[in-house]
Amino acid sequence: VAENGEVRPAWQYIVDSLGGLEPAELDQRRHKALRILRDDGATYNVYDSAKSDNTWLLDLIPWVIPSDDWTVIEVGLQERAELFNLILADIYGDRELIARGIVPPELILGHKAFLRSCQGISLPGEHQLIIHSADLIRRPDGAMCVLSDRTQAPSGMGYALENRTIVSRVLPEFYRSMPVERLGPFFDTLRKALHALSPR
Repeated sequence: VAENGEVRPAWQYIVDSLGGLEPAELDQRRHKALRILRDDGATYNVYDSAKSDNTWLLDLIPWVIPSDDWTVIEVGLQERAELFNLILADIYGDRELIARGIVPPELILGHKAFLRSCQGISLPGEHQLIIHSADLIRRPDGAMCVLSDRTQAPSGMGYALENRTIVSRVLPEFYRSMPVERLGPFFDTLRKALHALSPR
């Protein structure tokens, strides 16, 4: 809601659509989603915890990001990914960041994930970074902020696909009528990029 308590325009459709469901029915659909997640084996691990294979939790009510907001976020994320691409190329290339004193050598060379055997290896094309994901949060002032970045096998792709599949099954009438951005083009582009790196 806005500061005056009114539903923000981008959320109005969701509020109207879900308003037609009784709380008991929404709860029943939530339980169905949890059952599907369990049956599909959708889990996650907390790496500093003894417990593994925690069932993935899904909130059936999507978080709406208006197109105008997303345009700004998208540009920022593209710039961020390009910066990481340049840093990656430099770390395993000329190491100008170290040579110019911008980054201390021990930060890179002493890091447990640094792969000395990859020094000088360059992928075809201008991008060395294959994929980048960012965990976003909305601050109390409404601005979006990157909480963390992932560049090594981000798992969010699979969770996003699983979430879409489940919502389309549990709330089909709602899902079909929403202007949801499709995930297919992303996965198609990723497949083509990986294939181009290893055509055989």
